[in-house]
Amino acid sequence: MFYSSYWSWEAIAEWLQSVNKYIDHLQISSIKKTQYINIIMNETRNITTEQILCLYLRYVEEDTGQIREEIFMLKPINDTSGEGKQSYSIMFILSFCFLFRNF
Repeated sequence: MFYSSYWSWEAIAEWLQSVNKYIDHLQISSIKKTQYINIIMNETRNITTEQILCLYLRYVEEDTGQIREEIFMLKPINDTSGEGKQSYSIMFILSFCFLFRNF
């Protein structure tokens, strides 16, 4: 059947990656226009109780004036000690600053 071959797992994965890139582009374009950003970091757990560090951004969207709060990054925490969580936090902030170095 035509649809079964088109919607193969590979095609679905490529489609999802394309949608992800587009959403990232929209999010980053919107963030680059704002003057102030509030960075919120939180630890959460998924259904398997794996610890995940979540980076949220809160900002005012310049085009619409709306306050936006969006998940920016999710990373699993392999080292759950205090030092491990701190190093993940620093890595998050540095990657955010690198991404917006021309901000």
